Amino acid sequence: MFKIEIHGYFESKPTERETRNLDFSVYGEKLANYHFTTPVDMENTEKENIVLSFYRQDFSPYLPKDMLSYYLDEFNSFKDRILIELNFACTDINLSTGKKDIISLNKATMNSFTYQSKIFYYDKDDIFYYTYENDGLHMVWIENTETLLNKARLIERKGFKGIFIRDVSLALDGNWEALYNMKKD
Repeated sequence: MFKIEIHGYFESKPTERETRNLDFSVYGEKLANYHFTTPVDMENTEKENIVLSFYRQDFSPYLPKDMLSYYLDEFNSFKDRILIELNFACTDINLSTGKKDIISLNKATMNSFTYQSKIFYYDKDDIFYYTYENDGLHMVWIENTETLLNKARLIERKGFKGIFIRDVSLALDGNWEALYNMKKD
């Protein structure tokens, strides 16, 4: 059965409505059985769960669709133990300095209005983006409900154990609703 695991720090535990269809854990409660790794350092482990994370230092989005598809095809041998880390975060990169900031979808949307930036869709990576100038040229990669669901459905179709979400404070109501509906399918 496909799992959607939510891990994070909550000031108060989410309501039953927020967790009814999700596998929920307050951050740190049950991470002893998890092996966190990147595709480059991927190895088989005796731990029950392997969380595959895609944080990189380049200027691309957190997890482009083509990259995800490639790695899902690479790790077929123990995919029943692999959770793919997805995040609710958008990435604001100052291309002049290389500084990378993780921001919420709300903040990314507000910045696009503030700087009067047009939002574009890059279909090859299934992601939205825009640019603006403020102390250098910035590129903002937008991870929204649509792009998250597309990735989650691809992970499910390929037969992996599920997804692992850690940055719950950046989630919007639409993100939660989309994940609920996915679990009902």
